[in-house]
This record gives sequence, structure tokens and C-alpha cells, in this order.
Amino acid sequence: MSKSRNILDIKGKQQFEREVLGGDLPVVVDFWAPWCQPCKMQAPVFAAAAADYLGRVRFAKVNTEAVPGLAAALRIASIPSLLVFDGGKVIDARIGLTGRGPLDTMLRRALDRHQGVGFWARLKRVFVKGEPPAAQPARQGS
Repeated sequence: MSKSRNILDIKGKQQFEREVLGGDLPVVVDFWAPWCQPCKMQAPVFAAAAADYLGRVRFAKVNTEAVPGLAAALRIASIPSLLVFDGGKVIDARIGLTGRGPLDTMLRRALDRHQGVGFWARLKRVFVKGEPPAAQPARQGS
């Protein structure tokens, strides 16, 4: 259960479809369970990001024990897992405990994609503003 007003607590498939797949902003979803120790460690990092990205990215949590069908439909096999959705599609994902740096990278990439920011604008941001480049998404099975 989320204690933050900035984080949606997804209780079922219909709410997920409405709030995550039908949303007008990128949405990052944390799949977790109450017994999962790394999930408990992920929670404050997730909550801090939700506060910092308020109004630009939506944040949601899915308790895989309470909504197992949703987790199974999305092929969530390990928790914590973070999935980023935009336009109803998964655009990024991380499995396991994710620190603030990698989470910020995921969120910047999602915002760039959502806002249609191209390669040259991202490159300028790196060289002019000194922002580190976004890492490429990890490839599974490589």
C-alpha cells in the first residue's frame, strides 16, 4: 500500500487500464509484495522520485500478492520490477532494486520520448548543461 498521495495504488485490471494504459503522461509502475525486503528498500527511492517528478510522470504501485493476474499478464517473474509505460506500451523496465540514478535515467528517457525530444536536443543537454547521458536500457538475455 502506498502512503504517498503522489503514488497510485493499483487494485485491479480495470484501474490499471484506466490509470496506466490510458494516461496522458508516462507512468512508472512498481511491482512489489509485502514480504519482499528489496521491495521495502525500493519504496523510499520510488516515493522521492514521485515527489520530484510530480506533474510530469505518474507513479503507481501494484502489490503482486493482491493482484496476481495483472502481474502474470505482464510476465512479472521477479520483484521489485519497475515498468515505464507511455501511450499504453512498456517503453522501459528494470528488474531488481533500482537506485535513484538509474531511476532518474529511466524517467528522463521516458520524458524525452513522451515530449518528442530528439537525439540532437539530448546531445546538447549533455554538452551544454553537463547532464550525464542517459544509459541505454539493459538488454535481457545478453
